Amino acid sequence: MDVYLADAARTPFGRRGGVVARLHVAQLAAIPLQQLLLRNPLLADVDHTEIYLGADITAESGPNLARSAALISGLSEHFPAITIDRRESSGLDALILAARAVRLEDSHSAVAAAVGSASRVGFQLNTPDTAYPTHLRLFPSGSEEHVGQLLPSAWRHGPGWFAQLAAYQYDIDRAAQDGWALHSHSLAHQAWQDGIPQDHMSVVDGHCSDECILTEIDSRTMGAQPPLFTTDGTITVGNSAVDADGAAALLVSSFPGPDPMARFIGGETVGVAPNEYPLASAAAIRKVLARHNLKASDIAAWEIEERYAAATLVCLAQMPELGKKLVNTAGSTISYGHAGPASALRSLINLCTVLRRRGGGYGVAATNVAAGQGMAVIVRVDG
Repeated sequence: MDVYLADAARTPFGRRGGVVARLHVAQLAAIPLQQLLLRNPLLADVDHTEIYLGADITAESGPNLARSAALISGLSEHFPAITIDRRESSGLDALILAARAVRLEDSHSAVAAAVGSASRVGFQLNTPDTAYPTHLRLFPSGSEEHVGQLLPSAWRHGPGWFAQLAAYQYDIDRAAQDGWALHSHSLAHQAWQDGIPQDHMSVVDGHCSDECILTEIDSRTMGAQPPLFTTDGTITVGNSAVDADGAAALLVSSFPGPDPMARFIGGETVGVAPNEYPLASAAAIRKVLARHNLKASDIAAWEIEERYAAATLVCLAQMPELGKKLVNTAGSTISYGHAGPASALRSLINLCTVLRRRGGGYGVAATNVAAGQGMAVIVRVDG
């Protein structure tokens, strides 16, 4: 059975503390859900539609954020909802689960959604070891610091550290990373000029544009940024994605509707060692292409969700057959901002829009996931 991406909606992506920061994460997630389901009442039947929401679980989100968002949206209480957490890929996980439910005829339609809000992470107390602890320490909600200490020492660092090590290994220098980041902002700005993000944008408190795209930045400004992870490092704030807030949703259906975005072909997930985090997207791409008997030359456009320019350039070093000119052609997470699980869905929405404007074809969206996982999905837009 063919599975269609029938429609999409998303919020503007705002900086931490920016244009959508005042919204509780459940309120933010509710906005594209509401827009999507109100626009498509014939496809979204309450008796046969479930909501899958990818989200980073934090103290503010509470249990089953998806259900809270569905109820806050004002839609029917008969839409069941489930929350999924696989960090950066959670939005793509939601899509795969939604597509699987439709393909197996468990649902006529389903919603794949995702939300991320750096502004609303909050803090939590460490678990006390005694009844009367001598000190209390706050940690960012959802922090891996506690569980990380249970891992082998080589795996205890975060994804940025491992991206820096991979940049050393693959000889990805500072100039290449800065250049890639500058190009990303330029492409995102041009995408807005061409109307690509506007196709599925929801207005939030009068805001209808992405806040993180820089239009007045040059190589000198970029080059002045200090390294983040090592004293002689090449990864900086400038060639990394800023933390952001945003939400997105896709309507997945066995019926194309009046103007479908794409057909969903399939998706694959891989696991690698946590210190090989930057290598995971390439591994996922190879796996999904092999699964569907496709070659890199069959793909018309690629979206590699990049938290760090270094990680994307490492992927391209591993797979030069992708071709840089076909990757992230409407900008990337570096320019739109890193809104956790929502970034990968935003990338996929851009991908479908770009493919349509180019006359169709196959597209692949992929992402690295902290702690050593990767995911890639394939869609096809008919010309």
